[in-house]
Amino acid sequence: MRIPVVLISAGALALAACSTATPSVEPSIAASEAATPSASAAEPSPSAAVSFDGRIAFSSERDGNSEIYLATAEATDPVRLTDNPAQDAQPALSPDGSQVVFASDRSGNFQLYVVAVDGGEPALISDGSGSDGFPAWSPDGMRIAFASDRAGNADIYVMNADGTGIAQVTSDPTDDLSPAWSPDGSKIAFEADLAGVNWELYVTPVDGSDILRLTTDDGASDQAPVWSADGSQIAFSSDRDGNFEIYLMQADGSNVIRVTTDAADDVEPTFSPDGSQLALVSTRDGNEEVYLMDLDGTNVIRLTTDPADDGTPSWAS
Repeated sequence: MRIPVVLISAGALALAACSTATPSVEPSIAASEAATPSASAAEPSPSAAVSFDGRIAFSSERDGNSEIYLATAEATDPVRLTDNPAQDAQPALSPDGSQVVFASDRSGNFQLYVVAVDGGEPALISDGSGSDGFPAWSPDGMRIAFASDRAGNADIYVMNADGTGIAQVTSDPTDDLSPAWSPDGSKIAFEADLAGVNWELYVTPVDGSDILRLTTDDGASDQAPVWSADGSQIAFSSDRDGNFEIYLMQADGSNVIRVTTDAADDVEPTFSPDGSQLALVSTRDGNEEVYLMDLDGTNVIRLTTDPADDGTPSWAS
């Protein structure tokens, strides 16, 4: 489950409508889509007075189609950053919280755009060579990693923040998605079906050499990796225990811990800037909403409350 869903089909990236369906073993390319619970885990509280540090960008269909929104602790309601009849999805906040890069099909196929959080017209940074999605800022804000089918199937690429200097990171016959930079900017974690069986997590230096497999649960799909601020852990979503839940592991793939336990699906984790919390998407209250919680799964807070689906959170200072 990812919101909105960009499905990989026949090696191409194509955007589908938002969906609450249980995810297939084939992950989506849009924005994309788990620690035995602590006895002290609490029911999520409503979002009327949510306190958190920084800014959280997310996608939502609350105004009809998928658009990008920004939530802050100071604002009662999220601010709408995009307004276009096309699908705007997969937002990623820059490290300083001043810009959002996102995927949109406003020009036909999915391309990457950047918009300032204080308003303005989104700027196209893709070159139109293929369908691009899953953008992720480098820690210094100078580069953007993304997935693209410009060479046939989906691979990982990096480029300068203005869209220049595109370099291919991965090149294999299967699809690679969801790039995530290590905090020191030297490595990229991603999801792929390199084993030809199911989706697993991998890590590679930015030059694409020496790809290392991090997860080895051949009966499940592991998706959407994200690094902690200190680089010691990676959070991800997996259906290894039935439905999709959030998990933590050491950056080398060891010591996997389940964070959430819920009958609904929990997906798309992202760390808070200080690494003490996670934002995630869950259907635990019916539709897809954004929640905040501590790393042990406690102190769950519901951030968004709308009949429409909200997803793909990105958290920055």
